[in-house]
Amino acid sequence: MTTPPYIFACVTVLLSAYISDKYKCRGYVDACNFLLAIIGFTILRIASSPTARYIATFLAAMGAFSAIAITIAWNSNNIGGSPTKRAFGIALQSCIGSFGGVIGSFVYTPL
Repeated sequence: MTTPPYIFACVTVLLSAYISDKYKCRGYVDACNFLLAIIGFTILRIASSPTARYIATFLAAMGAFSAIAITIAWNSNNIGGSPTKRAFGIALQSCIGSFGGVIGSFVYTPL
């Protein structure tokens, strides 16, 4: 039961990457992915039915993994100049993004 959300998330990442590259609109695709993740995490928080929580796991995984991939690509495409500047920007984004796990452990408490 753990594999299907990751399979759907992988397909969503590939589809999001294709759409954002084809139409050159990473921001809109990223916003849709974040919205999908927010819906999934909200349902996970308020639902008590195992079926609803399992479906919400699909939504959260599809939105969160896709949003992360598109945000990293968007950041690396927008940093111009030398390769060193781009490498520093990508590393800085990863460092700041890693704090999300620390913050989330205090904000998203168990019921």
